[in-house]
Amino acid sequence: MTEAPYTPTGFSPFRGVPLTVIGEDGEIFLALGHHDDSRMLAAVAAFHRTEYGMRHLPEPGEQPAVARTWALFTQDEFEGENYEWYVTFTGPLTPGAQPVTRVDDDTLGDHQFLARPTRCPRCRRMSGAADTRPHDGGLAFRHRCRTCTTTWPATHRQLLAAASGGGR
Repeated sequence: MTEAPYTPTGFSPFRGVPLTVIGEDGEIFLALGHHDDSRMLAAVAAFHRTEYGMRHLPEPGEQPAVARTWALFTQDEFEGENYEWYVTFTGPLTPGAQPVTRVDDDTLGDHQFLARPTRCPRCRRMSGAADTRPHDGGLAFRHRCRTCTTTWPATHRQLLAAASGGGR
């Protein structure tokens, strides 16, 4: 009698895709099951918006790398560390292997903070883009119009409202 494969916990649905972030710096997005590129990238984009208050901006003409592969999940300690589970990427013939889809964060391009949309003071178009600039030894959040590139101050409240779904 074979033991059933371990199904990991900690995956949250984003656009209907069970997704989590793994890696030392959270650099790999991992979904249970095989998903097509557009669905997986929509889930990653939703994760970025809701969890980080950011959006990714792929380089023109480049596509993020979406890989459909197989993984073996193990519930045990790994290299002396006590994790809820760890993953080993493997082939489909490995006993207990499960289908997964992964996106490496470094293939997503740049990231941009989101803010509650406001009107650009120069061209009057709505913009929800924001980024950080060095200011008084720290970082200042600023709106950045994607049409005319004008920047103006963004408040912390505007950034939090955008991250929580307000203003969209």
